[in-house]
Amino acid sequence: MPTDMVTLPERAGSRGEAQSLLGSVAANLSGTVLRLDGAHLGAGSSSFMDELVKEVLVERHADQLCLDNVTERSASFARASAVRRGVADRLKSSSRT
Repeated sequence: MPTDMVTLPERAGSRGEAQSLLGSVAANLSGTVLRLDGAHLGAGSSSFMDELVKEVLVERHADQLCLDNVTERSASFARASAVRRGVADRLKSSSRT
C-alpha cells in the first residue's frame, strides 16, 4: 500500500492552514496511507485537526491517516473528530513522550 508523508508545521490553528498543508497531496487517496509527522508541532487546534481528519479520511478517502509524534492534545482532537465522522478505525496516532 502506498504511503505519503507530510510534515506538520510548528503551529497549526485553522481549517485554512490544514487545507493549505494538504494542497500538494492527491485529491484521491484511496489505497494510500497518509503519514503526518508532528515532531515539530507545538500546538494543533481542534479545528485544524478536525479539518485534517475530514479532508484525508472522509473527502479524499485515504485508507489510513497516521499521526506520528504529535502531542497527546492534538491526538485527542483528531480522535474525537474521527469518532464523530465514523472513521476512527482508520486513524492511528503516536504521541510524543
